[in-house]
Amino acid sequence: MKNIQKIKTRTLEEYNLVKKIRKERKRQGIIKISRLTGIPTNTIRDWIYRGVKPKRLKKIKILPEKAKILSPELAYILGVIEGDGCLCKAKRRSIPGKNYDYILTLGVTDKDFADYFSKILTKWSSFKPYMAKRPPRELGTKDVYIVRLRSKDTYEFLFNYDLNTLFKSNKKIKCMFLRGFYDSEGHVTKNIVGRSIVVGVVNLKIMKLVRKLFKSMNIKISDLKSRKLEGFQRYYYFNISSTKALELFRDKIGFSIMRKQERLTNVLNQLPTSEEIAQKKKGYLNNRKLLYKFIRENPGWCSYDISKKIGWKKTKVASYLKFLLKCNLIFRVPIKEDKRNKMLIYPS
Repeated sequence: MKNIQKIKTRTLEEYNLVKKIRKERKRQGIIKISRLTGIPTNTIRDWIYRGVKPKRLKKIKILPEKAKILSPELAYILGVIEGDGCLCKAKRRSIPGKNYDYILTLGVTDKDFADYFSKILTKWSSFKPYMAKRPPRELGTKDVYIVRLRSKDTYEFLFNYDLNTLFKSNKKIKCMFLRGFYDSEGHVTKNIVGRSIVVGVVNLKIMKLVRKLFKSMNIKISDLKSRKLEGFQRYYYFNISSTKALELFRDKIGFSIMRKQERLTNVLNQLPTSEEIAQKKKGYLNNRKLLYKFIRENPGWCSYDISKKIGWKKTKVASYLKFLLKCNLIFRVPIKEDKRNKMLIYPS
């Protein structure tokens, strides 16, 4: 391959220096020799114990120049990196010198996602990445499919890439970036009146960038919201819920993960009409009025007694009571009756 260079790992002078230190200092330890010379311990171990000399050539993966031009493949890889993908600079040994592994890695439970990412990565860089399957570490978890590429040149290019160049690109490149990001972080979900595609991450900067890309493509999205769960970082999210926007997402962007794409197609086939949505909303409003009227006529009842009298499930009553409390239409009074705590409900 033209983009793989071969270089000598170490010189003969370094080899002779290590042998000299070993001899003069009465069998000096490998770690101490490594600290003195800055040569990795594995290299010194090969020289001293295995009789290896610095004659072998090391293959260095150099990213081809054509790969540095923004393309759909590069855009997809950048999208995955902002989601489930990771650029790692891992130190091999605790010794002086630049002794690091530069890795682009992805670990996911969807095999078709890992296969697609590996295919795109090979097409873009012309390097064949390492692929493996890791068995579940805990009961009830799934296999993890790992894709990994070691290349310092690739790492440095992707790490320092300016994502703002995406705004000057064509629609296909924007769509591939969004596909990579949504393959990692997006999911199709249900809500009260329909369906939506939701995406959420802790990185506010990348969420603002994704929103700008959607707006440049005239795809309607919701407002950016945030949420903070106890013990976790604050994360930011928005959704795509209108029928037209969902159809545009399916046709222009889509998922490379089969289960997500199938779920999106099924969701679009089952979307309620505007008349059905209006009817549902009307039903919710009537139920709220009915419950509020009952509480005004029967103050001091608990939610369990209300559910039995009206004939609703306890969860349904609890949901409407929550809304009425939020609107300050009712209030609750705690009491203890027969060694049991109760909440009596009164109109405001």
